[in-house]
Amino acid sequence: MPTPAEERFQAVAENWFATMNGYYSDMAATKTVDDAKAVEVNYRAAEIAYLAALEKGLKGDGDEVDAALDALKKANAAVKKSREKGEAIGKLLAKATAATEKATDLVAKAGGG
Repeated sequence: MPTPAEERFQAVAENWFATMNGYYSDMAATKTVDDAKAVEVNYRAAEIAYLAALEKGLKGDGDEVDAALDALKKANAAVKKSREKGEAIGKLLAKATAATEKATDLVAKAGGG
């Protein structure tokens, strides 16, 4: 039976792979150089946040980390739904940026400070 830390690690990894795979769809949806740059910047920020969370091992306070992880999952679910609906890149990017902010928040909580 996996430990809570292992379950968190798996959840973060799954969300990262979804973000990574969605990047290509998001880039394909861009129509301007500025949109493409914004997608790239958000993707790189997400990459840093996810890798930092995994590196820290998600060892912070259980409830605090779990709440941050739940918020990240919800934010990524909103991005997925936005992609499925074929929403405009601006709307999708706003949701993706919110998800990246949730990933960054998770990092702040993951290592216990």
